[in-house]
Formats: sequence, structure tokens, C-alpha cells
Amino acid sequence: MHNIIIAEQRDQVVLIDVQDVFEQVFQIPVKALANIKKVDQRLVSAWIYELRNKRWATVPFLYDLATAIQIKVPDNQIDWKHTFYIIENDDYHQQVATLKALFSTFPQEKPDEDKVAYFKKEQRQTRYHDVEMAILQIVRNNLEDHALPYRGSWT
Repeated sequence: MHNIIIAEQRDQVVLIDVQDVFEQVFQIPVKALANIKKVDQRLVSAWIYELRNKRWATVPFLYDLATAIQIKVPDNQIDWKHTFYIIENDDYHQQVATLKALFSTFPQEKPDEDKVAYFKKEQRQTRYHDVEMAILQIVRNNLEDHALPYRGSWT
């Protein structure tokens, strides 16, 4: 597990892993903190988007980095809601894949065919919407907890 801190050194924001030894893992020029990237016609944080797949960049750390960016550059154009919808959605799907792999090791029972058909139909109708709403609620709660601004409705 990594323990990353955010430090400012001269004109750089430096991300340092302090778990075992002090090791710089990434740096961002202060002038570039508010860099944006267009994803799905929305402007997301280029740095959060880039770092999301780094093993050491946990979801809580990414919210902390977003808070640091917002404090340092409050007049940015970043759509934090969409930025973190991407992050939380990726995290959800990674956790689902991990659970599927874990459950595949358990002994399997032969399912009742009628129940399986009914549940598959019900799941198709509600699963996507329910998951999307749950992810949006997680994003909203975390943005509020980190005092990050968001625009637009949540539905």
C-alpha cells in the first residue's frame, strides 16, 4: 500500500510516497495544475485523468489532489463532477471484476432455470440506471466532503 503526500517545491507540486522511503512518484508544474482534457464533451482534470490508472493513486488520494488543485487554482474550468464520475465508475468496475474472480472460485450450485430467467430480465431493466445513480451519489458526497464545486443536476 502506498501513502502519497502532496508537497509544493518551488514551481512544482510533488507527489511523494512516504510509505517505506521518501520517493517522488510524480510532479506537476504549478502553472499546469488546471490543465483540462475533453472527455465525453466535458472538461475534466487532465492530471486526475492521467493518474487514475497509477497503482499508487487511490481514489481518496485523487480527491485530495483535486482539493489541492481547486485551492491553488480556484477559477479553473474543471468539471469535477464528470472527472470523478469517470474515476468512481472505473473503480466500481474494477471492484466488480475482482469480486467476479473471487466468486468464480466458490463451488457452483445448479440454478433454477425459471428464477434465472426472471432475475436476468429484472437486472437488465434496472441495473444500469441503479449503478449510475449510486455512482453519482458517491461522487456528490465526496465532492461535498472535499468542498469541490460541481455544476448541473444529479439526475
